Amino acid sequence: MKVAVTYTRTADNRPLVVLDGGPFNGVELTLERLHMLARQLDEAAFIAERRPVKGRHFIPATTEFTI
Repeated sequence: MKVAVTYTRTADNRPLVVLDGGPFNGVELTLERLHMLARQLDEAAFIAERRPVKGRHFIPATTEFTI
């Protein structure tokens, strides 16, 4: 999956990152939100690594986060 990253700025001259491709379609993130997204994705990977994926203990689960 390819995700294009464009580095630009907000109207008040703060850094802004625009993500395009894969699950992202013109998603604009300030640095704070980009860091938050990175932490939340890392947490999702951490949880996924520890969940059982086979056998009778497997139960699908869903979580949500807001960026």
